[in-house]
Amino acid sequence: MLRVRASRRIWLCQLLYLLFSMVWFVFAAFSTMMVDRPFTLANIHLMIMLGFIWLYPLGAIFSIVLSWLHYRKGRFKLARRTILLPLLWVIPIVSLCAYALWG
Repeated sequence: MLRVRASRRIWLCQLLYLLFSMVWFVFAAFSTMMVDRPFTLANIHLMIMLGFIWLYPLGAIFSIVLSWLHYRKGRFKLARRTILLPLLWVIPIVSLCAYALWG
């Protein structure tokens, strides 16, 4: 039973991350406008934020691969926790988009 629940959660999260990648692409394209002026390149906080946004695909792929490796080794709880790592990107971006639309 634990194996089935872990497998379902991994597949569901993969689908969620795939759907969110379309939203991320638009958000990432608009986020490059943060550095459209020459003096903003010197602002380290903006550059860190931009780097964090652009690292989402690597974080999602890393999390998916790592969770399936844990699943294969029989560590189902760790696999279910590992698949949730890309939510560090999803939750802030979705909440910012929701605030921009309805805030």
